[in-house]
Amino acid sequence: MKLLVNAFSSFEDPASKNISASKCAQTLSAFIDSYNLDGVNIDFRDREAMKEGKGITWLTVFILSLKRTKDSKVFLSLNAELFNLERYPISNPIPLEIALGSKIDYYIINYQQDESTNYDTYLSIFA
Repeated sequence: MKLLVNAFSSFEDPASKNISASKCAQTLSAFIDSYNLDGVNIDFRDREAMKEGKGITWLTVFILSLKRTKDSKVFLSLNAELFNLERYPISNPIPLEIALGSKIDYYIINYQQDESTNYDTYLSIFA
């Protein structure tokens, strides 16, 4: 069993609020050390940053900084809608995998159904 801390979720928008990704990673790393945790689940939902094209860059710097300060496990949770190229044409998460590769230990893709989103086929998620 692994014990993780969850970071961000829908309550925090660190990239939109111009929070330093490297300083945020250092603070989170210290928290992981303080409580002897195994890693972090990065539940990144900063939609404004993704729309503006700065979400992927922020996440890349954050994850690289986190892995530099602490070799903890990184679980990256992304909402499935972020893979929608029509909604987020300049911030698709695929370049994140290209930039970080093995730095992300696990991906978790969240499918949250609402009135405006229908995730019932592969194409409705990834096209």
